Amino acid sequence: MGLVKGVMARAAIHYWREELDLAVEDYEKAVERARELGDQRLTVDAVYGLATSLIGVDRGDEAGPLLEEARAGYTELGDLGGLADVVAGDAFAVMRERGFAGLASEFERCTELYEQAGRQIQATQALFAQAAVALTEDRLDDARVLARSGLVRGVDLSDVFLQTWGLEYAATIELMNDNVEVAALLVGAAEAVRERIGSGWGPQTFGVYDAKAMLVERFDEQRVEELIEPGRLIDLAEAVELALSETKDLMGEDDGSGV
Repeated sequence: MGLVKGVMARAAIHYWREELDLAVEDYEKAVERARELGDQRLTVDAVYGLATSLIGVDRGDEAGPLLEEARAGYTELGDLGGLADVVAGDAFAVMRERGFAGLASEFERCTELYEQAGRQIQATQALFAQAAVALTEDRLDDARVLARSGLVRGVDLSDVFLQTWGLEYAATIELMNDNVEVAALLVGAAEAVRERIGSGWGPQTFGVYDAKAMLVERFDEQRVEELIEPGRLIDLAEAVELALSETKDLMGEDDGSGV
């Protein structure tokens, strides 16, 4: 059992580093071994991990039956958080096939389920997914409120990964408002943190607007590196404070966001 958990832990690291082919390999091993052991909890967790990894490498046709198996297993176990994972996996599969547009209600449901299960980190990730939907649908004001809320949650949870995602969404919003200097600072700060924590995942992973790529479209790559370099030199707390102050200014004092 310990060996299976170790393989799954390694697979999870590969997954969040965006090394999805390696994640698939490890989750396949974990599923096979968990089935041999006959451990339902281990099996359903490994099956879910394999399903989401397969979706990430655009093998959704193989992931579908695994998600259904995971749904049945989590239902039998009475695991609300696991069911929330499956709902998120379903939405992720649709997103990989046709993009974020039209998925607002699905990701709202994910956020609600994760909150009910007490899994605030995943609830915040789903909140950022809602922001991605809003950006895709050209609802910039909604995206701003959602991204700001997610960034605040990341601070409250002391989660560096979530704060980095918040910076990237904030950078995109700033750039869409032609605030190039601030956007570049946030891109640089986020990039430096992501390099330090070794995370490959970001909004661009899901096909959402990539603020750095948008900068490159306006300027050449050398100029972009010059623009973002000052941001790489500020610490995460300063970058978060900048992002929150800028989004507050853009929304106004009476934005109604409650955050």
